[in-house]
This record gives sequence, structure tokens and C-alpha cells, in this order.
Amino acid sequence: MVESGKSDNSQYNPIRIPFVEVLAKSKFYAFIVPFQIRAIAFMSSKGRKTSGGRGPQQPAYRSSVASGKGSGGHKKSGKAWIAAIFVALIATLVVYAVQNKNKPEQTPAGAKSPARIAGPQIQFASMVYNFGKAKGDDLVNCVFYYTNIGTALLELTDVTPSCSCLKLGDWTRKLNPGQSGSISVQYDSHYHTGPFAKSLFVTCNDPAQPKPTMLEIKGDVYRPIEIWPPWGVVNVNPEMPSNSALVKITSHLEKPMAITNVESDNKLIALEVSETQPGKEFELLVKTAPGFPNTPQTGHATLKTDSPDAPVINIDTRVNVTQLILAIPQMIKLPPGPLTNVQPYEFRVRNNSSNALTLTEPMVADKAIVAEIKEEDPGKQYALTLQFPAGFEVPAGQPGELSVKTGHPKMPVLKLPILQDRRIAP
Repeated sequence: MVESGKSDNSQYNPIRIPFVEVLAKSKFYAFIVPFQIRAIAFMSSKGRKTSGGRGPQQPAYRSSVASGKGSGGHKKSGKAWIAAIFVALIATLVVYAVQNKNKPEQTPAGAKSPARIAGPQIQFASMVYNFGKAKGDDLVNCVFYYTNIGTALLELTDVTPSCSCLKLGDWTRKLNPGQSGSISVQYDSHYHTGPFAKSLFVTCNDPAQPKPTMLEIKGDVYRPIEIWPPWGVVNVNPEMPSNSALVKITSHLEKPMAITNVESDNKLIALEVSETQPGKEFELLVKTAPGFPNTPQTGHATLKTDSPDAPVINIDTRVNVTQLILAIPQMIKLPPGPLTNVQPYEFRVRNNSSNALTLTEPMVADKAIVAEIKEEDPGKQYALTLQFPAGFEVPAGQPGELSVKTGHPKMPVLKLPILQDRRIAP
């Protein structure tokens, strides 16, 4: 209920006051505020002119609607002004929000700026170097820039790459306050395909950086011709002198490609190529040739294509000849003798043959040495533990030896030498 003697305009206060407060913060208040005030005045005057003696609680447009007279004009004009006021309010709020979105915080009057940290202080222009896309086998040069924003001499004492594919170049080791420097790194993409990310660790005398600062080099390595695995490796042993391995070749070139010729520079390594997806995917079969090698072999495969973008594809090849029964390590190495304490020693024996392996009767010339055998993978892998007593020493000129029976027809006994240096007299 409206109190007697007060203008009917008071019913618009909840709209007018916050509206004007918002507009006051906007750069467009000079235009919108007068518009708002004139709108409110118009609405108030219309109410007074048509209300008569009915009191402020009965506006004129209500009387007109009730009597059926003049309803169209007053009702439409009232709605139009209300709609105009609403649109102006929304527009003002949007403008205010946009103007204040990126507005920096203001320092209160009389407040002091943060004090500059005493001593050296390093600041990198960027902690990440993204080289984007690089072609496979390219060398990519990367540079990190930094500035001494402190008050004392900045010294970089160490820069360590996390991968052998990153070759460290020169870097600025000392910077006076305000000076800038750089770290140069070269990335070798030879053995990578696809997304790449490796780190670089920087050590300096910045008291705020007690641990090395980590920088990152990232990007994507693209290869027109993708080879996986990047080399052809064949494993053989005396029981299996012939074996093979597959290398997949994928072309990412726009035009179809054909492999026209294949050559091997080692006659003990044979090559065959087949097309699995016309013009796009191929398989290279690397295998041992007759006259099967009994020693390790290395070679190169050269594939010629009809594509001017990749006329030659080179792939390294290798043949590994492994023992049927392999001890890891292949010798027993002891500390200088005589031993001051009991010395345990453990090694493993791996079966690379197709027959199941059994190890029995470990024997050493010195009966004081205790030997134990434990089967870890039935028929495939064993762990052997030796306990050498205190005072043990391999006799001069008589190398020690451990022998173990294997039960394999081609290698019935496994023998390992026992080596020991002489203790140097004080």
C-alpha cells in the first residue's frame, strides 16, 4: 500500500536506483541516464493525469481498461516505454561487463608496490619450446631465452638434457641484472615418429630455484616414409641357424608409390619385399641366407622406388647369433683377495634352445664355496648363487672355474671363469 501524500513514482524506485548506479560506472551513462529519467517522468505524469480522485493506488490505465475507454493508446505506450527501459538496462549491463572483463586490478592509493627480490633471479621468456612439425631425420634447432630480473649476478652452472637425442649447444653462463641470455639445443629426430616431448634441466644460483628448472621441447615428427621397426634384426642360434624378421614400410605421400628394386650388401642376409596395400603399405622380409652365419652379421637394405619424393629407402639389417645356453654375466668377477668377508655372488642362466633345460651339480675346485640353484622359469631360466668364504683367494696362475651340468645334448656342461684381482699392499 502507498502512503498518502507520496508520489506514485516511488513504485519505480526498485528499478530506477540500481539502473542508475550501473550506468554511472559505464562510459555511456551520458546518453542512457537522461533517456531513463525521461521515461520514468513520462510514466509518472501519465499516472497523475489520468488518476483523478481515485488515488495513486489506481493508475489511469486501469480505469481506462475498466471503462473500456482509451485503453489502446495508454496501454500500448506504457508497454513500449517499459520495453525500452528493459532493453536499455540489458544493454548497459552488457557494456559494463565487457569494459570490466580485462580491467587490471588497481593498487589502492598509498599502497606500495612489491619489493624487488634481492639477489639473482631468472625469468624465462617461455618454459616450453614447441617446434611444431618436423620432417623425420631432420635436425631441429631450439633456443630458450631468459633474463636476470634480480639485483645480483646470475650464474647458470649446469644444463642437462634428458635424452641423447638432444645435443646441447652454447648457453650464456653469467648475466648481470637486466641482461638477457639464451640456451641452444639441437634435436635429432632420426629415431622418432609422431608426438615428441623431452626435458632440459637448468641449474643456477637463483635462491628461489633450489632445484633445477625444467624446460620442455615438444613437437611432432612427420615421416613421408614410415619404417617400423627402424631396422631388421634376425636372431639365430646353433639349434636354429635360419630365422627371419619383418619390417613394415608405410608411405604417407599423396601419390601411390611402388618399390622397384631391393638389394642387400651382405650375402648372408637375404631380402624379400611384398605389397600389402597398393601404393601405400609394404613388408620387407629380412632372413638368413643359406650358408647360415655362426657369427654376428651387419648389413644394409637398399630399396629403390618410383617416387621422386622418396627415391631410395635405406634400412639397417643385423643378425644376432646367441648361445643355446647363456649365462648373464658370462664370468664371475670378485673383489680383490683375500676376501675380508663372506662374498655372495648371483647370476642367471637363460635357455635359448627349443629343449627344456635342467641345471644340476654345480662344481667349484674350492669345497668351501657353497653353490645353490633355483629354477625361476621352468625349463627356461635359472638363478645360481655362490657364497665365497672370508679369506678366499683365487690361486695365482690358476684361474677358478664353475661348472654346471645342463642336460642339453649340444652343450652338456656350462663353464664360467672366476676372476679376482690381487689386493694392492698399503
